[in-house]
Amino acid sequence: MCNLSHSLGKYAAVFSLAACFTFGAFPAQGGANPITPKSPKVPMDTYEWIQASPRTSYYFNKKYICYQTNSDGTVDVNLLRIPILRTYDCIQIADIIAKRRWHRQKWEGLDDLLAAEANNVTIDCEKRTVTIRDSILLTETFGHLYDEPSGRVIELDKLSEQSLERRFFESILQYAQDNPDKLIANTKGSLTEADQKKLVATKKAEDKQRKAIEKAKKRPVTTD
Repeated sequence: MCNLSHSLGKYAAVFSLAACFTFGAFPAQGGANPITPKSPKVPMDTYEWIQASPRTSYYFNKKYICYQTNSDGTVDVNLLRIPILRTYDCIQIADIIAKRRWHRQKWEGLDDLLAAEANNVTIDCEKRTVTIRDSILLTETFGHLYDEPSGRVIELDKLSEQSLERRFFESILQYAQDNPDKLIANTKGSLTEADQKKLVATKKAEDKQRKAIEKAKKRPVTTD
């Protein structure tokens, strides 16, 4: 099984500041305690950017995406293991703090929030379900503020096709389908011959479909 636990910490030193924040964090008990301007500069050799909403940007870690390894050391190509990263703007940070205070959750130190959250995720390719095992709130130096269990299960086909969450995880599934060799290289375990043939066949089918689409685009458009 690939090692996910150190994936963010290993790259903590390469993150720096990127968007101006003018919105203040909620103070402890009165008194101003503004959010320090922060801008995470995400290393694109490690993370793949997928999309952004007005409040959040979505990334996954392409250096640590891998297949699940079973207890007997064999690889399960139906299960993906992957760290993901979401960076937030100042309004989202303030909202996170406000909600945690409202629900009487820990919020001390969140004025140092980087506006980023990292989750370790398992994706079942056949069932199209996503299990988020935990959430990690990070400081501006990518130190851990709070590590919290989640256990949330997302059924992709029950989400709207316009859902940002669905689009995000479907992009990861597509990346895995397009890059089986990279995932195998990241995975510690033995790939069965049957799974090896399955991956090769899937990749060939994808390449054939892609070439057909590209060929169709190159055809001259005729009009009557």
